[in-house]
Amino acid sequence: MQRSRQLQERIEHKRAELQHLTQIRDYTETVTNQLGELQEQLDQVVDGTESVALVLSVWQTVVRSISLASIGLQKYSQQDFENGKPLPESLIRLVLDPNQYEQSEVDEESEQ
Repeated sequence: MQRSRQLQERIEHKRAELQHLTQIRDYTETVTNQLGELQEQLDQVVDGTESVALVLSVWQTVVRSISLASIGLQKYSQQDFENGKPLPESLIRLVLDPNQYEQSEVDEESEQ
């Protein structure tokens, strides 16, 4: 009888341990899912940061181009302004990607 009671207590202890391990497994699964969602959100933040960095790198060039065009207004005299409003120098568009230039030529030829 003593042996049966010890065996019964051990079974109850093991069931309680199993229940705790099951809870730990569930909590671990929840944390894993949350970390996966966090990783996705961080990837979106990284993509957004890269986009902002690209815009900012180009923005300095845009501002410099506008500034250069506006400097052309300094060569006009007051009389030029009284006769008519002089315009800033024209900005010239340059193709920086040679592949894009080749593609635009192909598009123009197909339109003709």
